[in-house]
Amino acid sequence: MGEIAGKNAAIHAYDKMMWTVRSGYLILVFDGLGFIVKFAIENGVEMPALKPYVLLFSAFTIIHSRGAYEIDRNYARRKFRVIYAE
Repeated sequence: MGEIAGKNAAIHAYDKMMWTVRSGYLILVFDGLGFIVKFAIENGVEMPALKPYVLLFSAFTIIHSRGAYEIDRNYARRKFRVIYAE
């Protein structure tokens, strides 16, 4: 029973880490988008003037997404390694 309890604790720890990474990713993405929109509204910026900022933010999001995906995959792999361990 102790071994099963240890596995359950490890699985829950990996789940917590995975959801921390996922929620952190969403916070960064939507906060960044919110800052761009807030800046545009407060300063009355026209849409064509925002194009460079939107493209830069999109590039950052794609790069950040790739990193978040790799981290998430790594945690998932380790989690399943704990499950399959005898």
